Amino acid sequence: LGMAVIMPVVAVGITSSPTVEIIGVLLAVLVVLLFCAELVVMSNSPQRSRTPRLLLALASASGVFAIGFAAYYGLSEYTRNTWILIPTMIRWHGLLNSVGLIGGSILAWAITSSGEARSALP
Repeated sequence: LGMAVIMPVVAVGITSSPTVEIIGVLLAVLVVLLFCAELVVMSNSPQRSRTPRLLLALASASGVFAIGFAAYYGLSEYTRNTWILIPTMIRWHGLLNSVGLIGGSILAWAITSSGEARSALP
């Protein structure tokens, strides 16, 4: 829910105000880091099998790196310096976010859910 509210703030900032953009970026960093911290807590749960725990840890690491790219890019935009080009941003931020953070989290959840469903069978 947090990102659903924050991303329009970033978009408005990109089109109209560097200050609004950096505020949105910093809020996005906070939300993603909190989510990644929760993934770490979940990855340490002894109730989960090894594969979902590993996927959650990798998803968390991917999220930290992905949001790091976003923060780096946002700061470069705010300071009017070109520290990272948009093709690089798309390649690495997009890959880490979509495959690493989101894909890893969903796969861990799917494996955990299917294991719970099997264990509930008589």
